[in-house]
Amino acid sequence: MKTLLIALSTILAVATTQEVETITATFNGYEDGIFYFEDSEGYNLEFEQIDDKALQKFDLVSEDFNGKTFKISYTSETDLDEEGEEISISKIVDLKLIK
Repeated sequence: MKTLLIALSTILAVATTQEVETITATFNGYEDGIFYFEDSEGYNLEFEQIDDKALQKFDLVSEDFNGKTFKISYTSETDLDEEGEEISISKIVDLKLIK
């Protein structure tokens, strides 16, 4: 039984591990709780969440960093919305100012 519990705990821990991805993008602003960025190919990125440590480094809620380019480290998780549709929620975990 103890072995089963340890195995189950390990499986659950692996299943919930999120991979950190990175991208370079230009900050376009903050509105209605969403941080907007655009990558070099013109693709728009929206982040609904930001880690407190990243927000302390750069106050993206103010307009001071609009137009600045960042290296963004983020995680994504899939969730269900009110209609039961899958949606991806991205969270910024670290930021580095490029220029």
